[in-house]
Amino acid sequence: MLWIAKEWRSEMEERRKRADEKEKFIRALYAEVDFNTHDMESFILLSASLGEVTRKIRENPDFIPHITDQRHKDVYKSQINLLHHAGDDYIADVVTFYGVMEKIGTEIQGVYLPSYRTISPDGRASVIDDIVEFAFECAAIGQSILAEMERSYPAYKLRRKKRKTPAKMTDADLRERMRILALDLDRAWSTHGASPLSGSQ
Repeated sequence: MLWIAKEWRSEMEERRKRADEKEKFIRALYAEVDFNTHDMESFILLSASLGEVTRKIRENPDFIPHITDQRHKDVYKSQINLLHHAGDDYIADVVTFYGVMEKIGTEIQGVYLPSYRTISPDGRASVIDDIVEFAFECAAIGQSILAEMERSYPAYKLRRKKRKTPAKMTDADLRERMRILALDLDRAWSTHGASPLSGSQ
């Protein structure tokens, strides 16, 4: 009887541990996907002005557009071993979401390579168009993931954060967005006393 009681207690503790691990990961992943999705949505709202950018690119071969790349993937990368908690129904979407963000980052980095100046004006403009297209794709996937997570885990009461979209992103804006993301992730993990970067489970 004592052995059975001990085994039962160990099993209960293990289940609680797995449940806590799952909840803290889901909350942190949700916060990170929400933040990145908002960035994509903000970029799309501002993309109407990119027609002027592509016009300048075609008219001036020396013109290099300024595009800020602020992808956040610390939770996803540092806790990849917990990704199975995301849910089998949309785990592929999570991987695709971060994969498309990588594509966006690669395209933006390419804009600042010396070889970018050697491409034809239409080719350079098409790079900007690709970035916008990837942003639309990434935003749509992110919105789908967030909605599915909210449906799958109603007990967690997951809700998107409402954030102001600045007319133009400055360095101060970016620092503030980084601060907000850090606060969101801290809140997502604080109830379990763990950091998404600590590797603790």
